This record gives sequence, structure tokens and C-alpha cells, in this order.
Amino acid sequence: MLFRNKKKKVDFVIIGAQKCGTTSLFQYLKAHPSLQGSLGKELDYFHLHSNYKMGEKWYHSRWKDFGKKDILYYEASPQYWYSPHTPERIAKYNPEMKFICLVRDPVIRAYSAYNMFKQNTLTPELRERTIEWSYKNRNPDIENFFQKLFFTPEGCPPFENFLEEEMKIMSDAKQLPEPSFIRRGFYQDQLENFYNYFPKDRFILFENIELDQERSRVLNEICSFVGVPQMEWNIESVNSKYHVIDYKEPMSKSTFNMLSELYKPHNEAFFSHIGKKFNWS
Repeated sequence: MLFRNKKKKVDFVIIGAQKCGTTSLFQYLKAHPSLQGSLGKELDYFHLHSNYKMGEKWYHSRWKDFGKKDILYYEASPQYWYSPHTPERIAKYNPEMKFICLVRDPVIRAYSAYNMFKQNTLTPELRERTIEWSYKNRNPDIENFFQKLFFTPEGCPPFENFLEEEMKIMSDAKQLPEPSFIRRGFYQDQLENFYNYFPKDRFILFENIELDQERSRVLNEICSFVGVPQMEWNIESVNSKYHVIDYKEPMSKSTFNMLSELYKPHNEAFFSHIGKKFNWS
């Protein structure tokens, strides 16, 4: 009979950031025999109030045969990093939780996120599904921001329109717009929120380019971090990239320059904290 630990918890979470390769990493780690990913990637248990109300039993049901002694269980929900209330909820659930973070040049990340949302407005099926989900989980205080994305007769507005609207409310810390293209790139601010509940040694962080170009090294560093043996990765099982979106048109130079200047002090603070510097913007 298979032994199950009644106190078993999810062991680690890929918390983000959005559009930084979390889907690919989630899939790659499934190849390790001691790791089991959730049945769906983004459970959003600790973020969405409707999911959190379902309780731990519901959460654990998102894995096949949850509770095996020699298996580490994980999921990937990029919303966790951005959502201010998730660290406290995670700490109450498992104070020993570990976190894997992927980051990307925030200028490029912002435009990639915009293109993802724009793509979701181009076909009726995707548009209706996105509207239904977003409306259900919206922040009523900033509903006008939400409506600008989905309910304009002309279709999805230009990237610059969203940046302008988001910058109008960025000084209000209580308003976290969805979609958020700028503020999600303030990586240090979001890490500091987690540091209120977890020590810094519970986090391991990589740039998305590292996952692309040095995949086996990154995966084995993660193995050591979470406490499972390193392995020889089958290159075929980790050779795909997931959720890659080709841009129909490039970001304008003026917008690129504006965002680069906006992010510069935030990036410098982030680099100083993690002890290394990425070649961004």
C-alpha cells in the first residue's frame, strides 16, 4: 500500500514573473522522476479568492495522487509574485515553501504581455473566455482600466494607450491594474513583499535567457535548490519553448526609450540586491 504523509504540503512554487518562461520551466521539470507538477499549470490558489475559499483539499486535488513521501510537488502561478496578499497566504499554508523566480528585461516583458492580451482579443472564442475570467476576478475599483482592453469598438488599443492609463494610477499602491504592463516589471518591490514572510535563502532566481541558453545547468541548480538529485536531462524532453508569441509589429523607439528610463533605477536596485547585473535595455 502506498504510504502517504497526511501533513504533506506543496514543496515549491514557480512564482513568476509573467511572460518570463514559467510555462516552459514548469514543463521541463516534469521530466524529473522525483518532481510532480500540478495537473494544470496556473492554479492561482493563493491569489484568487474564489479558489482560496475551496481550501487545501481542493488545492491538493490538483495533483495526481498527492501525498507520496518521496515526491516533491510543485506548481507555477506567475500571478503570485505580483499579488500583494499571496505571500501571507502561502506562509500560513507552508512556512517552508521554496520559490523559483524567472525574470526578463522588463521593457521586453511588458510588450510581450501586451501582445499576449492583444492576441486574446483577436478571436471571438478567446476574447469571450478572457472577458469572462477577467471580469469574474477583476478589481472593481479599476474597472475602467479593464474595460479599455476588452470593450472598445475599435479592438485592442495600442500599447502606448495602456501605458498612459497605467501611469495615471501607479502612485496609488492599492490599485493593481489588470492587465498591468509596467508595474509587473518592478521586480525588487515584489520580492520585498515576499521577504516579509520568507527568508531570502528560500528563493532562487534566473534570467529567462539562462533558461534558453543554459537549460541543463539551470535545471540542475533548481534540483539542488529544492533537494532532489541532479540528472542528465533528455534534450528532447526540454527542447521545446511554450507560449511563444511573434510580434506583428515592433515597439516604437520612443516607447522603448521611455520605458528604459522608467525602469533604470528599479533595475539598478534589483541588480544590487541579487548581486549580478543583466544586460537589459
